[in-house]
Amino acid sequence: MIQAWEYPKRSNLSATDRDTTSEGFMDFSNRAIKTPVLALTNHKGGVGKSTLAQLLSFFFTRVLGMRVLAFDLDPQGNYSASMIEMDDRPQFNHPADSPLAMYPNSVNPPDHPMYGHPYSMYETLVEGVLMPYATRVDGLELVPSTGLLSSYDMMYAGDLYRLDEILNDPENLELINSYDLIIIDTPPAVDTCSQNANFAATHILVPMLLERKSMDGISATRALNAMRESHTQRDYSLRLIPNQVDRRMGVHQDVLKELKDSPVYKELLLSEIPHRASIKDLDMIGANPFSPDGLSPNDPLRKIWTKFGIEVATWIGFDEQVKSLKKTERARQELNIHAATKRTKKTVQGA
Repeated sequence: MIQAWEYPKRSNLSATDRDTTSEGFMDFSNRAIKTPVLALTNHKGGVGKSTLAQLLSFFFTRVLGMRVLAFDLDPQGNYSASMIEMDDRPQFNHPADSPLAMYPNSVNPPDHPMYGHPYSMYETLVEGVLMPYATRVDGLELVPSTGLLSSYDMMYAGDLYRLDEILNDPENLELINSYDLIIIDTPPAVDTCSQNANFAATHILVPMLLERKSMDGISATRALNAMRESHTQRDYSLRLIPNQVDRRMGVHQDVLKELKDSPVYKELLLSEIPHRASIKDLDMIGANPFSPDGLSPNDPLRKIWTKFGIEVATWIGFDEQVKSLKKTERARQELNIHAATKRTKKTVQGA
């Protein structure tokens, strides 16, 4: 097995080293990937990126019946831990002078069944080979996190297009285009990993808390995407999702009003997600149910989740799937109403 510190250092390619258009923009005309890429990003921590990525993964696979590939670029690995059994044993025995020696006991994925040792986002970014893991969710495959991702920024800083190159590599295209959607969870930092996600994404979802500091995270994300536009002239779509909203709190009301009144932000807002402790109960392996579709159809959390999933699916462009789902939901509601009416009639007749 190749030790991570023995990997040849990737060259940091600047815009002048890559193909450009006559106007000087990065040339992505040969982009062959057809699958939408959704990145959840905010450079402020604790806004719910991993939890929302998890809920969307459940929705697209278990409700819409899609095949989803997830990338976990956050070294904390919370998304990965919710989908597979992670391992806290040392992944590599690093020499003392290795820049990776400071991460000896980071949480890592288990041995890959086809590879014989862990194969995480770190190996994927360095080697360019995609080897997803099966997860506890049918239809969802995952390239998991590792604590080694904390070193990626140090070792390969400035290489912002690596993930996009991997997605569009001819050797990976058949696999990539077999998925209906790619979901990327990102770290709470402006680092090489988060920027790789932003530069590869076709859709960027920014979860935010209704606090003044969250506005700073949005501003940083918009600044990063402005840089992306200046380098690539590539289209992407951006949305904001207010998370953990408590309308009893004055600051939440004020910030939400500010966003809705803003000519910059009002068109980007999705419906808010109210604060509910039960959302966090779905986070870890062993939760019962582990997905909101296991809840009662009338459970408030399931309704919130369904509305959120439908909004995101419509935004990405899965109109036919959403239309079919709405027909199914209407039929279910009519069936429930019919059953309730029959029970009421029986009760009246029995009296």
